[in-house]
Amino acid sequence: MSALIKFSNLAFFKDGLALFCYFDLATLNRGEILDLFVYFLLIKIPPKRQNIGHRTSAAKRKREERQNETEETAQRNEGNRLYMSQSYATESSQQHEARNEARRVRIRELRQSL
Repeated sequence: MSALIKFSNLAFFKDGLALFCYFDLATLNRGEILDLFVYFLLIKIPPKRQNIGHRTSAAKRKREERQNETEETAQRNEGNRLYMSQSYATESSQQHEARNEARRVRIRELRQSL
């Protein structure tokens, strides 16, 4: 009878590899064996894949929704850029200076509050 014990129920599979642990009971005392059991019980097994069917209709719907949201956001941002560029192009130099001064005042107040 061998002094080696195979803990095959603690096999840890990751990326197709299996980890089997062998311990020589002749060199381990009870406290160390208990420590090893606790250590292996605390090893977290990697979670199973959440979305196994990548081509499911739900997955397709989610991808389409994300794509639509991305396109809508891009359109919104482009519209905002056009609006701001038009408003800046049509404002007078006095309006521009007033806007800059208001911005400077806000920045000064923020710096003083810090």
